[in-house]
Amino acid sequence: MRKEIALFFIFLLFACSTNRDLSIDYQEKIPQSVAVMFSEGLEKYKERASLGTPPFYGQGGYFEVGKSLSVSLFEGVNSIYQTAVKIDNRDSSVGNYDRIIKFSIQRDKCGLDSPATKPDIDFEDIPGEGYHARSLRFNIVVLTELLDAEGLELINSKVVKGDGIYRIERKVKIRADDPYSPTNMGLDQRKNRLEKAIKEAIQDVSDKIVKLLKSGF
Repeated sequence: MRKEIALFFIFLLFACSTNRDLSIDYQEKIPQSVAVMFSEGLEKYKERASLGTPPFYGQGGYFEVGKSLSVSLFEGVNSIYQTAVKIDNRDSSVGNYDRIIKFSIQRDKCGLDSPATKPDIDFEDIPGEGYHARSLRFNIVVLTELLDAEGLELINSKVVKGDGIYRIERKVKIRADDPYSPTNMGLDQRKNRLEKAIKEAIQDVSDKIVKLLKSGF
């Protein structure tokens, strides 16, 4: 009887330890050292928070998009490769790495979609409020380049676009010649919605670049 009890506890101990091992993430980083470079335009990229609304023009301030974007991109690279170091193109140690990845912003393609273009989500009634609602996309477009560590020559490049959803509301159009005018939504609420869209776009473009790098680029 004692022998059977001992065997039972040994089996139980083995089963518990086996189940614990199954939950461990054994994913390893790519055994390479990578130097990460950011263009000056990317790091200094700012977005005006006025949202193009005349009454708020010049009062909304700016979002420091480039700072958050560069942090997110570097964290993504660091999650893949064994060693990741941020450098600039004047760094004398540039030839000591296995790969060099440079990120640049395509500023003319970033920001909210132009109101003149067809919205991603068409206007639709909000019951009981007398307003139409639609959403625009906030775009972030990043050029990702793989460079030779010795001569900084281009090996491969890819343009990656991320976006976030910015929901806006407009008054019901009463006359054919009456343009959609802004609602009386508070500036803080408009800024919060834009900030959320920017964060979504940063996460989206970072996730896509991580997938690109994991695929071997």
